[in-house]
Amino acid sequence: MLTLVAIFLFAAVGKAEAYDFSAENDDGVTIYYNIVDGNAEVTYKYRFSQNYSGEVSIPSSVTYKGATYSITSIGDYAFQFCSNLTSVTIPSSVTSIGNQTFVGCSSLTSINVASSNKAYCSQDGVLFSKDKTTIVCCPNGKTGIYTIPEGVTSIGEAAFVGCHSLTSVTIPNSVMSIGKEAFSGCNGLSTVCIPSSVTIIGTRTFFECSSLTSVTISEGVTSIGDMAFQSCSSLTSVTIPGSVTSFGDYAFASCSSLTSVTIPGSVTSIGSSAFEGCSSLTSVYSYITDLFFIYKYTFSSETYSDAILYVPKGMKETYASTDYWNNFTKIEEMSDAPTSISSAETQTETKAYNLRGIQVKSPQRGIVIKDGKKVLRK
Repeated sequence: MLTLVAIFLFAAVGKAEAYDFSAENDDGVTIYYNIVDGNAEVTYKYRFSQNYSGEVSIPSSVTYKGATYSITSIGDYAFQFCSNLTSVTIPSSVTSIGNQTFVGCSSLTSINVASSNKAYCSQDGVLFSKDKTTIVCCPNGKTGIYTIPEGVTSIGEAAFVGCHSLTSVTIPNSVMSIGKEAFSGCNGLSTVCIPSSVTIIGTRTFFECSSLTSVTISEGVTSIGDMAFQSCSSLTSVTIPGSVTSFGDYAFASCSSLTSVTIPGSVTSIGSSAFEGCSSLTSVYSYITDLFFIYKYTFSSETYSDAILYVPKGMKETYASTDYWNNFTKIEEMSDAPTSISSAETQTETKAYNLRGIQVKSPQRGIVIKDGKKVLRK
């Protein structure tokens, strides 16, 4: 029985040699390959090991046992967690790069691509599709501020995952889609503004961005995916526009510094545990009038007992009789007249919402909602 268990564990981790052959490049660096469909694919020797370090230049072809193979792909996880890898040069022959190929390469500052490559290109050490419409991978060693070039329409899956030293990323209005896990684990990122051109914030997009304090989601976003902002433990402010219709499971779970949430009237569904673990929540403003049930664990038990749920005028009884809004022990109706108002000058440019939770443009006179609070604009 022990022998069978050992065999199973060995198979789960992977075979001892996860490659077909190895060969040195012109710089004397050993590169590991698999033969796939008559071509060579760059791979790793052992998964989760320091297979490569320093500068690695991939040749366009390699000879093994008298046969010459064109190197056309870089496999899944090929360079993953090679923390001493500093740069990679990709030849013109490569047309395919696998999943999470460079994740965990904390010293990697530059991914270079031959100018004659027909599938990929690089700019400032960042990997793009050839037409520069998709950002494929930002190396984990990038530091400080990074501005995505205008013209990029897609941020690829896991494109920035693990870029711990990036403090700010500017997303241009040309970007229309952000892939899942795109910024996951970017724990140096402090602020982010998602432009109106983006419609969906995908699964785990900003998961565990622990230094993220402020998020602005522009009008146009309709869906906030599962775990999109989970464990953003420093997040104190988030602007949610009236275009949003759904929050996924765990969307803002464990955002322990979030004190107030405003849910616009456009929302038609809120996932399980969407705000669970938001231990600092003291107020929840809901502008939903076409009410639907939420899950028992959409909010934490502490939020249900301690926070105040503010609801539209005339809706208190409806909320108090609808699962699981009725778990809130403190439900208050929002009055047309302000009870606690801070003043804001008309000329101040800021994100604001009317009493139905729909974003309005500045300047806007009367009572609006800013950062979850009623504000009287004169």
